[in-house]
Amino acid sequence: MTTYKIEQKDFENILPYHEDTGIILLHDTYPPSEEYTHEARCGTVYKLRQELEKREDLDVITFIRGAMDVGLTVVRRIKENMPEYQR
Repeated sequence: MTTYKIEQKDFENILPYHEDTGIILLHDTYPPSEEYTHEARCGTVYKLRQELEKREDLDVITFIRGAMDVGLTVVRRIKENMPEYQR
């Protein structure tokens, strides 16, 4: 089961251990239709993607096309002490 609350908790638990130059990958983040938001498919993890896209401390990019066309999101933290990582 892939739900927003489960994925949000997992993301917040791993973020403190995220390395400065590392990335976090999230799958099933762009369901192509409402049918795909069923818990047996993508669930509601797309809500986490939408939330992360609003954060100023993260770079977030989502590939909406791929093997399954359900979204792959890449997340990295923006570090203040690393100018090459600034927006």
